[in-house]
Amino acid sequence: MKKTLCLILLCKMLLCPLCAFGEETPAETMDFGDFTMTLNPETPGHLYEKTDNSVFLILYPLYLETGDESCILNVVWGKSRATDGQMQSQEYLDALWEGIKEQLTTTCEQMGLNLLKINFLEKGFTQVGGLNALYYTYYSTMDYSDFSDETQGVVMGIYTKGIIVCGGFGTYTFTCTSSEQEAFATCFDPLLATVQWN
Repeated sequence: MKKTLCLILLCKMLLCPLCAFGEETPAETMDFGDFTMTLNPETPGHLYEKTDNSVFLILYPLYLETGDESCILNVVWGKSRATDGQMQSQEYLDALWEGIKEQLTTTCEQMGLNLLKINFLEKGFTQVGGLNALYYTYYSTMDYSDFSDETQGVVMGIYTKGIIVCGGFGTYTFTCTSSEQEAFATCFDPLLATVQWN
């Protein structure tokens, strides 16, 4: 339980998914203001008031199918946005990646977690709902012994995939975190494929 709580808190602070649609309840297109997304309406999660640079949507996409709370989809909105040129610039993508590493380190320190390693897996360019987007994937390991009853060091590994989309609405960052990298292909990517901008 402490491991799950620690992971949920970390994902909330990182900007940081939802996936498997239930078989009994048909998927529905849901309106989140600037965009729509198609998902099982019974997918557990939280919807918060939208404020600048804060998580406003959290979903647990695997929970209905498997009871797994460790796969989490976060959506963050921000007022500012990159230019179209930046969204297609390798230099901007590289700078973004460095900023993500710094933010992860700072967040872990604030939570009392010891970030052991962060491994960059991939980064590049894609599209979401017809708009240019940047994506990144990394694997991080951290010692969260302070959150555990274990006397020896407890190490947790997390895969994270983020997709950043900019437009007249500002910036949306969709982030999926999971202990299994396969969750991105089975639920995160298919879910984002349903996003349409209003």
